[in-house]
Amino acid sequence: QPTVEDATKFIMVAYKPILSSGQTGVGRISVVGPLAIPPNVIQAVERYIQNDMASFQIAQLHNHSNKILTNDRRIIATSDKVKITNASGKKEERKDKYTGVFAVGTVRMEPLNLIVRLGQTKEKSGTYRFQCESSLQRDIIVTTLRAFATQHRTG
Repeated sequence: QPTVEDATKFIMVAYKPILSSGQTGVGRISVVGPLAIPPNVIQAVERYIQNDMASFQIAQLHNHSNKILTNDRRIIATSDKVKITNASGKKEERKDKYTGVFAVGTVRMEPLNLIVRLGQTKEKSGTYRFQCESSLQRDIIVTTLRAFATQHRTG
């Protein structure tokens, strides 16, 4: 299943029909693309950018296994910073002003998982693994965080 990581890429399929008798037909190649970010993802991200705030409740995974640590995490992002808190917002886990080590991405072999890395330096960064409820939620979170980080860096 494509993710936002696949936007602007192409899918190419090559095949050669073979009859049960072993006779082969003419090979074919089909190319589709470029892949685009779905309109509903773009619309959701645009709303968050206009409001200068996004908040996502999400399950946090253990960093070395795919076991859920807690369903009580919230990722809160603005054009200035991203922070991870508990769902009530009272306990702040970590925050970053997009100035240090900031990265967000999907996990190829785990289609509903994403990784967020926050910190001022590589040595002091924290890596968080999350499990999304759907591929739509995953794509909206990844695209929103990247958009806010880009907005922060470019002013």
